[in-house]
Amino acid sequence: PRGRPPPHPLPMRARIAQCASVCAQAAAAEVAPAGARSFWRRLASTASQPSPGAAGEPIFDVLVVGGGVVGGTLACRLTDLMPGARIGVVEPNPPPELDELRSLVDPDIRVFAITPASGRILDSCRVWEDIADVRAPAFTRMQVWESVGSGYVRFGSDGQGALGFVAENRVLGSAVYDRLRALATGASGLRLFEGTTLKSLSLPPHSPGAALGSPPQELARVETADGRVVRARLVVGADGGGSVTRSLAGVGSWAKDYEQHGVVASVRLAGDNQRTAWQRFLPAGPLALLPLWNDMSSIVWSVPPAEAARLKALPGPDLAAEINAAFAQQGSAQDAAAAASQGGAVDLFTKGAVKLSRAMQGAAHTVTRAEPMGTPPLVTEVVGGAASFPLRMAGANEYARSRLALVGDAAHTVHPLAGQGLNLGLGDADALARTLARGAEAGRDVGSLSLLREYDGERRAQVQGMQTALDVIKAVFAAGGHRPGVPSAVRTAGMSAIHALGPLKNEMAAFAMGSDSSAAAKVVGSVGAFLSPSLSTPFGSGR
Repeated sequence: PRGRPPPHPLPMRARIAQCASVCAQAAAAEVAPAGARSFWRRLASTASQPSPGAAGEPIFDVLVVGGGVVGGTLACRLTDLMPGARIGVVEPNPPPELDELRSLVDPDIRVFAITPASGRILDSCRVWEDIADVRAPAFTRMQVWESVGSGYVRFGSDGQGALGFVAENRVLGSAVYDRLRALATGASGLRLFEGTTLKSLSLPPHSPGAALGSPPQELARVETADGRVVRARLVVGADGGGSVTRSLAGVGSWAKDYEQHGVVASVRLAGDNQRTAWQRFLPAGPLALLPLWNDMSSIVWSVPPAEAARLKALPGPDLAAEINAAFAQQGSAQDAAAAASQGGAVDLFTKGAVKLSRAMQGAAHTVTRAEPMGTPPLVTEVVGGAASFPLRMAGANEYARSRLALVGDAAHTVHPLAGQGLNLGLGDADALARTLARGAEAGRDVGSLSLLREYDGERRAQVQGMQTALDVIKAVFAAGGHRPGVPSAVRTAGMSAIHALGPLKNEMAAFAMGSDSSAAAKVVGSVGAFLSPSLSTPFGSGR
């Protein structure tokens, strides 16, 4: 009819979401008076409440399954980057509040190595400040060496701050979840579903035209174990390596079993931990000593399952003695020369590798004045016993489908020898949050396959690069076992070369710090160029 305004180009739901976004931005504005900010928060909260579908089922923009470190970080990032969005988090086992853990003297037996890049992600969620320095101390140096030959690499952050941090699993998990609790009680539009998990998940066929005002039948439908039913524009599986979300969605996966277990324990040292992370490649697998606070550190020792069972059964003093013996065991380039008696081309190759090793070691000290090899502090006590977990590399065949995305261990797992597992998961959370925020700002559907493919492409390249790097490194140091000969001689030469050449060491530092997204590929190239002749058998990529 004449005089009637034209229809609004956006559906009502989209207009309400836009209103919520404006309200939330106004609430956060520092220039607004306190009373005005309070008004905007109340209005944003009202606009961002989950709206009922046709059957009275709440509708969320994003439903995160798993409120652990990765899933919780994703939810926090979404509330920050998408003000007014309706975010749900399903968590079957909420952790205790952080204040309950502050008085604990002994560290958690399970720890994570956190890169500075991951620390910045946690800081953006206002989580890092609660645990930094006290329960997540920094380390500034790292030394890697092997048990056969004298090759080693020792490097630091070169005045750029920390190489990384070591955080306890329970402390980090509680800090992240405390932030979720605070957001859920505020005006953020975040809601927690605690003490339950997924019972069923129905994903609709891909519908390119589905937007913010889509009817409920075009959304994902989730039923929890306690009988609640909700719908979501996007469901995110952040529920670990045995992801129920991934299974219910029918997403296939592959795995490569390393036939090793990681033995973990908290240890006390004879003196300060030197703020140095130590890792030695032994015949059965790498042994890492990660610094915590003062004289406390944590070990991660990769060994065959039977050896893991033996180590766990040892009394504390005996386990401490084995750790010290593993770090103190002597090896040199002369070990490789001992293989010369084997004769033939191997003899010539080994002698050449030993000469190259000695030359590179000399270059390391005369050209770059590199630090000499250090000695790790002695372990005087194992605190609280040891535990173990199986090691494998795994991955989902897809990181994203229409209405579905996977992050963290639900999407991929890696060998712990470089401590990159959680860092990759936090990278997933940050990348997905940024992708969804960018899409929402452009008016795109946050659950559309076209948008989620951007996340899938970005993260798959990063993760597969890291998986390949770690697989190469593990295979290189496993080649030849503990026997002196060609593999150990070439490894020694290669590590000495890397130690001598500043640019290669800088790449390794960037790899450790997470400051260069392409560092994994560069490290693979460096390791492959110097060490690949030591590979005696091929290694699979897993299927």
